[in-house]
Amino acid sequence: MRRFFTPTETVASLLIAIVVGLPAGCASDDPAAAPPPDAPPPVTQPPSLATCDGNCAILDADASNTTLSVAFDRAYFGVTTDGGNQTLYLELYRGGDDGCPSEASATPAQTLIIAGLPVFANRDDLSAADGITSSLLDFAGDLTEVLAPSSATSIAIEPTAISMANPRLVAFDFDVSYENNLAAAGHVYATHCASLDATR
Repeated sequence: MRRFFTPTETVASLLIAIVVGLPAGCASDDPAAAPPPDAPPPVTQPPSLATCDGNCAILDADASNTTLSVAFDRAYFGVTTDGGNQTLYLELYRGGDDGCPSEASATPAQTLIIAGLPVFANRDDLSAADGITSSLLDFAGDLTEVLAPSSATSIAIEPTAISMANPRLVAFDFDVSYENNLAAAGHVYATHCASLDATR
């Protein structure tokens, strides 16, 4: 015996067929499916500490007195191992020979030394309170007539990038004041030199 659908049953059946047959990508009028209008924007993660591109990979650092400023040409770092602890030792040069320093290298016009820099794991600011020391040597006498190293009186470092795997690098912004009315500031990008490694 054939069964005839009433108009109401026919409409209901069509609605069920339409809903069941909707493609997965079709928009829905369900307000729960849309993000609320006051939802916060997606969080942008900072770049990895091992990432150093563009201006990060350019040395832009100066040393100065009250009237004259000189720019450093290059920067290198080594790893100082003391027991189970490792820190970074850096040298910035103006003049002298290119490449990693050696006992045969020509004397640069100026050398800036930063020692005791922690192998940082984040971008928290660092200072002398973290065990960092610095000194500035002016062999050419352009900034000071004092031949002895000028020691830092204040140190501020903002880490940018670090990698202890190839390529080994360290980058940071810094601002240091020294004795004898000297100062140094800018951005350091340094590559590794085994000749600057040391074990105590």
